Amino acid sequence: MENQISENEKVNESEPKTQYADMAVKFKLLFIVSIISVAIHIIISGLMAGIFLTTETASLVTSILYVTLKMTADVIICVILFKLSRHNDGYKTAGILYLIYSVLWNLIPLFSSLNNIFQNNNTWGNRSTIFITLTAIFNLLYALKLSDVMISVFEPVSLAIKVDWTDFRQWNKNVFIATLICTPISVIPWIGYAALVASGIISAAGCIIFIWRFTIIFKSYKKMQEFSLS
Repeated sequence: MENQISENEKVNESEPKTQYADMAVKFKLLFIVSIISVAIHIIISGLMAGIFLTTETASLVTSILYVTLKMTADVIICVILFKLSRHNDGYKTAGILYLIYSVLWNLIPLFSSLNNIFQNNNTWGNRSTIFITLTAIFNLLYALKLSDVMISVFEPVSLAIKVDWTDFRQWNKNVFIATLICTPISVIPWIGYAALVASGIISAAGCIIFIWRFTIIFKSYKKMQEFSLS
């Protein structure tokens, strides 16, 4: 009887380690696929910007290629997040938010190319602002939700990683709020110049936060892997 109890205790103790090991693998995949998604964006966006292409038809073909490749990578990211939801339901919500953000983001270059072909600049010009705004909102919501889940997951694992995600969450909010403040006052004379300078600083901060996200995901993977083996 005592031997049976001992064996049960060993099984119970191994279950959390198995979960942490699984999360470590998923974090690694999340990091790798996220980097691939960014690489697709940088390379093909360069093509669409006209570095190598000059015609509207070529631009449309490249836009379709961009949407196909990047959307594939983004869907894989969502699948990884959904797989992680077996450990925390919050990952599923993060995956849904990322999927909405991804669809909005990937529609922008496609609609822009179609607009250039049909030369309907006013129609796209009016709608592009809405698309970009919605994209920014869902990107923020995804970042906040992912941060919340990571903070919860790393509570028993690593205080340092938990603090990193807490800081990351706060900086996303700060940059978004600063953007909301600077955008409307940028059209005001005199004050507008200061707002434009502030917008440049905010853009730089946004780039840093963008890179920071990948850094924290990688650190999360390494720490979770280390913890699962301890």
